[in-house]
Amino acid sequence: MEQDFEYSDSQEIKDMILRFEEITSSGNDPYFDIEDFEEIIDYYEDNQNIKHLNRALESASRIHPQHNYFKLKKAQILAKNVKYHEAIKLLQSILQTEPNNYFARQNLAYIYSQQEKPKKAIEVYLESIERGGDLRDCWLSIAMEYENMSKYEIALSYLKKILNRFPEEDSALYEALFCYESIENMDESIRFFQDFTEKNPYSAAAWFNLGISFTNLGQYEKAIDAFDFVIAIEEHYSSAYFNKGNALMNLEKYSEAIESFRLTFDYEPEDSIAYLYIARCYENMDEFDAAIRNYFKSIELHEKQWEAWAGIGIIYHQLGENYKAIGFMEEAANINKDNPEILLPFAAILIDLEKYNQAQELMSNLLNKYNHYIDAWYMLAEINILRGEYDEAETLLMKAMELFPEEKRLVFKTAEVMFLMQRIKTASEYLLMINIQSIEEMIFMKENPELLDSFLQG
Repeated sequence: MEQDFEYSDSQEIKDMILRFEEITSSGNDPYFDIEDFEEIIDYYEDNQNIKHLNRALESASRIHPQHNYFKLKKAQILAKNVKYHEAIKLLQSILQTEPNNYFARQNLAYIYSQQEKPKKAIEVYLESIERGGDLRDCWLSIAMEYENMSKYEIALSYLKKILNRFPEEDSALYEALFCYESIENMDESIRFFQDFTEKNPYSAAAWFNLGISFTNLGQYEKAIDAFDFVIAIEEHYSSAYFNKGNALMNLEKYSEAIESFRLTFDYEPEDSIAYLYIARCYENMDEFDAAIRNYFKSIELHEKQWEAWAGIGIIYHQLGENYKAIGFMEEAANINKDNPEILLPFAAILIDLEKYNQAQELMSNLLNKYNHYIDAWYMLAEINILRGEYDEAETLLMKAMELFPEEKRLVFKTAEVMFLMQRIKTASEYLLMINIQSIEEMIFMKENPELLDSFLQG
């Protein structure tokens, strides 16, 4: 087959292309039969030669005005160039002479969808069904239009119709999961996919979606069982290994998780995200050298993987190598400028290095954009305290407590500030609000951070 194509491309097609271009360069329309014109048009389209493609379509349409294939091609090109009005007129002219032209209707519906006119697109798909169009494709397209309107329940009704008649349609299964996730109804999702797997026990996609549904509810053991069924059915299903690894990681089974993540590389190219998760497993096991190596592998595969840059920075901070840590945090922040997951640990490193101005600037900028990050308020207050700026810390904490009235940490920190300002009675009043009975108890908790964290979280 490959030899036939090469011969056709180097002989017949080349001859036709040469002849076409010679004649059109003189301003004339060359005559070719319909099949030859189709090959010429396909040739120019494959080679992305827009100028000659348009010329070939014009010539073909003039010589064979009744042949709708050329109008359809032209409409597709117009749609690609966002000339929707012209494309719609062409498609409607096709449907006037050929009302059962399925491809014209599909293209018309696609354009309405691109114009964000989902109701009109749905109308066209329904008309297509009435005229004998592909039921499976039309129902799937209708479901996706309802998804675009955020009408997920209606979308699900169409997806279920597809799966009742065409249970092998994996794309409908994945769209169904998306709908259940969008309406945040994982219980119903689990019931649906459990029922589906009972009827279709060899559907890897259904078992996979069941595993994702269990994961979304934090039922990791059940998720792992589902992913094992996927792997038993399709050994090369790499996403099942990855998501099984994620479930194992959530169960703190880090060695098993690493093994599962690495198995993805047997079935697809090495991936930056997989190495990122492997690194996190090693980090949780306090194997910092291995974690850093895998973070670097993640960066090698995707230089803009900010989580890997930040991960290395956080490890160096834990190891007390703060000057090393800064460079990695700066790189992460350059990639993802306003991300609290970067800026908060970055500020902590700067505080440890007594670079208070830089840390304050980071947290102030963060709160100017997103004032709901309580850790940023807390850290700014800590910076004020370290500088001895107790009045500023008090003002900041008062604002923060207005935003987060139930947050114990802010009350405790305010009591600490009052104590440092020698306002012992006021400090004691704040402590009583969170059931701490004395200044001595506060000092004891300050000296035992793990106990303090446990108390404040409880």
